[in-house]
Amino acid sequence: MNELVKLSATQLAKAIKEQRFSCQEVMQAYLLQIKKSNPSLKAIVQQLDEAQALKQAAEADQAILQNKPLGKLHGVPITIKDHIKVKDFIVTRGCITLKNNRCSEDASIVARLKKEGAIVIGITNMPELGPVFESDNAIYGQTKNPYDLTKTAGGSSGGEAAILSSCGSALGIGSDGGGSIRLPAHFCGIAGLKPTQHLVSCSGNVPGDGGLGMLFYTPGPMARFAEDLKLALPIISGWDGIDPHLIPGTLPTTTKPLETMRIGYVIDTSACTPTKETINTIHEVVAILNKAVAKIKAVDFLDIGKIGLFHWDTYFYGGDQGKSYLQLLKKLNITTPSAPLQRFLEAAAKSELFDANEFRRRFFEVDQIRMHALKHMQDYDIIITPTCATPAKPHGTTQAQIKDFVYTMVFNLLGWPACVVRCGTSKEGLPIGVQIAAKPWHDYNTIVIAEYLEQKLGGWQMPSI
Repeated sequence: MNELVKLSATQLAKAIKEQRFSCQEVMQAYLLQIKKSNPSLKAIVQQLDEAQALKQAAEADQAILQNKPLGKLHGVPITIKDHIKVKDFIVTRGCITLKNNRCSEDASIVARLKKEGAIVIGITNMPELGPVFESDNAIYGQTKNPYDLTKTAGGSSGGEAAILSSCGSALGIGSDGGGSIRLPAHFCGIAGLKPTQHLVSCSGNVPGDGGLGMLFYTPGPMARFAEDLKLALPIISGWDGIDPHLIPGTLPTTTKPLETMRIGYVIDTSACTPTKETINTIHEVVAILNKAVAKIKAVDFLDIGKIGLFHWDTYFYGGDQGKSYLQLLKKLNITTPSAPLQRFLEAAAKSELFDANEFRRRFFEVDQIRMHALKHMQDYDIIITPTCATPAKPHGTTQAQIKDFVYTMVFNLLGWPACVVRCGTSKEGLPIGVQIAAKPWHDYNTIVIAEYLEQKLGGWQMPSI
């Protein structure tokens, strides 16, 4: 393996600008790594033609020689999840009837990444339509975990996590409505950030924009290293003139000093109890942070199990027992859902059916939950939790174990930023990520903690496969 593919995107961009590597040399290394790793993983599902990839890299090299202004990601190969529009790529959202859906434009966040010099080399796999925690569909098949091919890479940004973990991309963009960035990051041993809700544009989706999801879903960066989340976030953040929910600006990148931070942590929930190894990893993280921050203690003001399942029932099942998903499938001329989506629909059909009055009541309860959490969070800068009750699960089992995923769901309902970084390893050699959440608009504080834990506990490790 060419060692340059193991560099962070931040290091790679710096090395390119200093002409320690040419953009063509970088591109060739990544194309070779994709050839080695992707056939067994099925992570990248649409790839930039090799000749075109090398042509774009040559043009990036020429810009350096001509002393043209260079962006923050000049010549860096990146990948994008298969529902975010990328011009000239086929983007399907995992739906077989969209197999010829070639995009004529870029989503706002993709355009910004390209403006900074990034080269999109591929589109990554996800579940059909997206509402499940493993990336498998009828058009591209099943994405496998790079640490154990019998395990899922997670969902819905599983393709991103798998290819990043195996060094086939330097930086990726996923999206997260219930843990879809953070769970794959945890399963595949990388770093991922769900930004504060309405910080990053949700425009530019396939098959279309809008709807209930814009209240709790957001794109966000994924990478092997936490420093790359810090690099990507300001590029993709802020007003784009399309998404009406966005704040009109970007966040200040200043952060609170580590030694002054006040941290709370939660381990058990009313819905599930994590594995012993997961609990031990949290205790190790607490012990390490105890020596570095102003305060760290267990807190009980977040009933993660109750809030997480409330989010799943309200926003994913939606009170209509899956009818809205069935209508979308009908609109897309899909008569046979893929296996993971079928399992979700079967569970949704058994969920609570509620009317408009109950839906209105639930929206009121959402605000009550948010206000209660913010009030109690005033004494803390960060909350530490497990990412999932277990490490990566066997293929086809996630829907039956949905309660294990409440740790991430809670922060989608709250709208808070939450970051995941690898901090441990199971006895089977699977990564164990820890979730780091903060109050809204304090996204960079989560990255401060992620970088510190990465430094102390090793972070990403190259998969043996």
